[in-house]
Amino acid sequence: MSELSTVYCASCNVPGHSRRTSRNCRLNPSNQSIEGSQIEDIQMEEPGHLRRTSRLCRLNPANQNNNQPEKVLSSVNIAKNPDAVPSVRDDQGLMEHSCSYCGALMWLNERVERSSIVSPVYHFCCSKGDAILALWNPTPLEISNLLCGTDALSKEFQKNIRSYNSALSFTSLG
Repeated sequence: MSELSTVYCASCNVPGHSRRTSRNCRLNPSNQSIEGSQIEDIQMEEPGHLRRTSRLCRLNPANQNNNQPEKVLSSVNIAKNPDAVPSVRDDQGLMEHSCSYCGALMWLNERVERSSIVSPVYHFCCSKGDAILALWNPTPLEISNLLCGTDALSKEFQKNIRSYNSALSFTSLG
């Protein structure tokens, strides 16, 4: 580096770094020991990392039981590894049971634990009949014709339905 482009630390006036928080700055608090003397700067000769705290460093205390960096790296991108996905399937069988209150299809394992296998009781769907919703009113004929019709007006509505929805999306706020 030329002298014009050399960076000097504002705290210690040493070239090579620009801030006190740099690991190369002698005034960085993390480089100070408890007694106030400086910790000797250890240069790592191993490729792939610069710090002793790196997962790749064999001197890292977290890697003491594992001296092979390959094993440490094996868990890095575990979510991207399709071989790491467990091959065990949770097969609950068919949803052949239904709630006696609302008629929702359920698996047998979803029943209340104290209920019998012969006449299971479920509470995940409607809380044993406490939360049964009323049926919806049928769609008005005019709207149904616009949504399902094949005439010119219906086709124009179906073509521009996103624009209509966006234009009317905030009308209920005010």
